[in-house]
Amino acid sequence: MAVDWWQRQPDPEFSIDGIPLLAWYVLGVVTLAALLGWRSRPRSAFVAMLVLALGAVPVPLLLVGVVAFYLQQPWVWWAGVAALYLCVFFMRGLRALTGRPQRSSALVGVLFVATFMWSSDAADAIPDVWNPRDGTALGLASEDVLAEREEALFEQADRIDAALEPVQRDDTAAPQAFFLGFAGVGDQKVFAQEIGLASRVLGERFNIGDRHLSLINDQRDLRRAPLASVTALNYALQRLA
Repeated sequence: MAVDWWQRQPDPEFSIDGIPLLAWYVLGVVTLAALLGWRSRPRSAFVAMLVLALGAVPVPLLLVGVVAFYLQQPWVWWAGVAALYLCVFFMRGLRALTGRPQRSSALVGVLFVATFMWSSDAADAIPDVWNPRDGTALGLASEDVLAEREEALFEQADRIDAALEPVQRDDTAAPQAFFLGFAGVGDQKVFAQEIGLASRVLGERFNIGDRHLSLINDQRDLRRAPLASVTALNYALQRLA
């Protein structure tokens, strides 16, 4: 909740709708504690394993809530560092509780955390309990931010041209498929994810190759793809034609 509040600055508004999703993370922590206790020999009290599991929470939380939110480049190296830290954390913690090395249990714990993070992202189980107030983002934006947004709007045609530069139609008589994706809602990442999924599935099924373009609004990264607007859609259709 604190990380979500920090990301929604400068004037976040509390929303109770995201509260039920916090139960998903409670279930994850309890399951991790039970899994660590089940794999360890000798077994320790569940309360001790629960404390150990809670101690591991800040690392994946900071990875997903801070590192992935602000870094525009791939953050696989950060994920590797986090996995290594968690492995060492679980091994030392389990050894302190059981008096024996617990390498396999620590590895199982790391794998569970990775699987839980992936499934949470895939299911979009993100407890957004803070949202920007209506009009706040524009009303309190600095002049530099407004200038950056205006520049982003005016460069969309060039970005579409650059994205379509690899698109070629060969001289064969066989029909060819083209893909144009449009994700207009930028405050929920599920739309951008589903456009990416559609592009991959249709690309494989119809052998689209490089003949694809996605227009995506994603408030996490406005430069990952050309923005989705009516003007951009018309321009992209003309360029594809």
